[in-house]
Amino acid sequence: MPPPSSNTPLPPTNKMMLFGYILDFEEILALQRDHRYNMSNTAAQSAAKRAAISADLEKQFQVLKSIFVENIACEKCGQSPLVTGSKHEGFGNAATERIWSELVEFVTELKNYPLDITQCHLDYIKKTFEKAEKAYRRDDVAANC
Repeated sequence: MPPPSSNTPLPPTNKMMLFGYILDFEEILALQRDHRYNMSNTAAQSAAKRAAISADLEKQFQVLKSIFVENIACEKCGQSPLVTGSKHEGFGNAATERIWSELVEFVTELKNYPLDITQCHLDYIKKTFEKAEKAYRRDDVAANC
């Protein structure tokens, strides 16, 4: 078998494979454990830990949102939903909009209960991002661009 040449194209892939929706539970878990088991924490320190958990979740959500926006850019014009001023600013399909709204609502609610966040919650967020991306691709926004 001859060695592969530099002219051999890479196998086809989609952007989601390149930029997967990955959330890291380690920081959240470490803060939760410290909150629960460090008996020397003051009330202010405990409150700061809860706020840090919520902030970490929000930061991760914003990173995934930026990946989502990049992944679903229109193939014709390059613009994406969720970007102010984009011609695709909103979702064209009510079902896709509902998936996105439910995801945002879920994350917002989760931030209110930082000590209850589990890996399962993060897995649900990941799967919902993937579901929203698949739904948006099915909507074929580029066909009407």
